[in-house]
Amino acid sequence: MKSGMNMPKPFSVRIKELRTNKGWPAEQLAEVAGLSLKSVQRAETGKSVSLDTLQALASALDVTVDQIINERKEKDASQAHPESQTKAPVVHQLLRLRTGKALLDVVGESDAMQFDHPEPRDREELELIKAISQNLHDTLDVWSEMPPALRVESAFELTEELKKLEKHGLAVFGKSRSVKYTHADRKDSIIFDTAIVVIQRTDHPTIVRVNEETEILPVVIKDGPLRF
Repeated sequence: MKSGMNMPKPFSVRIKELRTNKGWPAEQLAEVAGLSLKSVQRAETGKSVSLDTLQALASALDVTVDQIINERKEKDASQAHPESQTKAPVVHQLLRLRTGKALLDVVGESDAMQFDHPEPRDREELELIKAISQNLHDTLDVWSEMPPALRVESAFELTEELKKLEKHGLAVFGKSRSVKYTHADRKDSIIFDTAIVVIQRTDHPTIVRVNEETEILPVVIKDGPLRF
C-alpha cells in the first residue's frame, strides 16, 4: 500500500474538536503526541497522514482511533472484540541500514512504523534518537507527496544522522512487513505495510555479523491482529 491515508473531513474535524475540548493549541497537541506541528496541521486539515500519526494523536487525546473515526465511546469499541487474542511471538531478522536511501527504502512506502531504541546514556544520545525518530515519522506522513529531488535530500540528511549515531556506537536496523489491522466494527481486515526500525548498540551480543558489510539483528515481535 502507498504511504499515508487521506483522512475524510469528519476525521480532521473530530481531531480538532478533541483538541479544542482540552483547551490545547495545536502546538501543545504536537508536543504531547510526540509529533511535529506540521503533522498535526496536516491531520486537522484532512491531508494524508500515516497510521502511526493517527495512533499518536488518539493516544494524546485519550481516545482510540476508532473513536476518532466513529465518535464512539471507548467502552463500546473494546466490547466489539473481547477476545483480543494474539499469536505467538515471531522472530524477525532486521538488516543493518547504513545509508539514508536504504532506510527510506524500508520506511518510505510503508503505511505505519514500529520504532524502538535502547535507553539513551546521555543527553546527546537522546537528542540523536529523537531527531531520527521525528525525521522518519515526518517522512512517513508526506512520502507520497514528496517530489524526487526532496526524496534525495531526505536520504542525504538521514545518512548524516546515521553517521552521527554510529559515532556514538549506535546502528539502525530495519525491514518492512505486512500487519493485519482489524476494525472494531467490522469482521474484515486491512493489510498495512509496516516498517520495523530498531536502533541498537553496535556491540549488542545478539547482532549477527555475516560479513564486513552485512549485519542482522533478530528481534521478537508479537504478531496478530492489531485492533483500532
